[in-house]
Amino acid sequence: MSAQRSMQRNDILPRTAEWRNIAGGKTTTSAFSLYYSLDLSIPFFLRQDTNLSSFLSLYRQGYTRINIDRGTVELSLSLVPGAGSGVILVNDYPIDIAGRPSNRIYGAGSGTSGWIFFSSGSRAYSLNMADNSINDLANQGNHWIIHADGTGGKNSVNAWIVTDRGRVTLVDSDLEPAQGFPVLTGMRLSSPPTAYEGKLYLCDENGKVHVVDEKGHQSDWETSFIAALRSAPSFLTVTSRNRSTSYAAVYPKSFFGEIWLLDANGKALPNWPVPISVSTDDDDDSVFDSGVGFGSPLVFAHNGRVLVAFVNQSGQLLLYDESAALVPPFPIKLDGIFYQQPVFDGDYLWLASAEGAFFRVSFDGEVLFQYISGFSVKEEGYITVFDYNGDKTPEIFITGEGNALYAFTRNFRSLEGFPLPIWGKPFFVPPQGSGRKAEIFGIGMSARLYRYQFK
Repeated sequence: MSAQRSMQRNDILPRTAEWRNIAGGKTTTSAFSLYYSLDLSIPFFLRQDTNLSSFLSLYRQGYTRINIDRGTVELSLSLVPGAGSGVILVNDYPIDIAGRPSNRIYGAGSGTSGWIFFSSGSRAYSLNMADNSINDLANQGNHWIIHADGTGGKNSVNAWIVTDRGRVTLVDSDLEPAQGFPVLTGMRLSSPPTAYEGKLYLCDENGKVHVVDEKGHQSDWETSFIAALRSAPSFLTVTSRNRSTSYAAVYPKSFFGEIWLLDANGKALPNWPVPISVSTDDDDDSVFDSGVGFGSPLVFAHNGRVLVAFVNQSGQLLLYDESAALVPPFPIKLDGIFYQQPVFDGDYLWLASAEGAFFRVSFDGEVLFQYISGFSVKEEGYITVFDYNGDKTPEIFITGEGNALYAFTRNFRSLEGFPLPIWGKPFFVPPQGSGRKAEIFGIGMSARLYRYQFK
């Protein structure tokens, strides 16, 4: 990463201390020289699964030098393991995926009992984290495969396979269908499906939300909407005094621009829906734009209250309480155009504008931001909060339009080893006992599945 920063300063790389350290002090007057960093990309000679490539992948940075002198070709490699922090590519990765894999990865469990689910073309895949064995199920058409949260017994790992024509199959980790599946819903899906507490939620083009449970029973939400949901509902369960209450938040994308908070059965709570834009005394009426939004509202709990956050495309960030009242000092105007909804890390809201500004917003209205060079984010981006080292202070991970996964602390310090060549929705494996480190799974634009482990 030091060499990368030198390049960003327009330094002549062979004259930097970082290059001399990697090159072992050898002259740069050679026929061919290549510097690489596994934190940025995988060089061509490491893409094959060989003993040599497995060994070289243990080292984060390298310098390859080929010199031709009097008919003799001299090949030398200088390797640098990197600093004590950062990430390392796990042996046997990356794995080439046939076809055009989806950029969304789902998973369940960890270590010796974990599984990864993803799709490519008309095939659904599951991967065993313990031995990297892969199962696949063909002839699914256009589909999604997501972790079937809350289904089966205590140690069960299941997944939902959902086609765009509404065929639903509950499968186990080996992709074997459960009894009674597949079921046909006859729907035209308006958004990707989502799973929560043992049920699958499907949004129809007719404005209804359809529910399928692990027995194959089907039902509809009590509330239907005048416009289709273009993003799946977001959920929250609050437990207090042995009583659990579940909430769902949705945004039917339409001219009216409203968000809803509902109960677990899809019944709207009192005073909802509410608008996604509010005119304030500070607004210039000549340029005020009620706008539209993208994604589903964030529903979360903070200091004993259930809250709903939403940012519209023009950057007005709103925060409502359970009774649909605005929480002061919100709304707050952020500069930029927004395609992603905020994410809550336990203390702050995090957002990213299409132009690459990364925002941290506190509940007292303090706004801090940092521009990520060369970064842009639209509907394909994801923000994920994850505590990789178990210190109870999460880090924030973000992908955008390009093939790069960025990672930052709450103070905007970039984590060493990032960005990684991953786009879309990654899956994070938390740290385990016996010193097992956290891991990241993700798909690259090169149609490869990556697996990194934190040092």
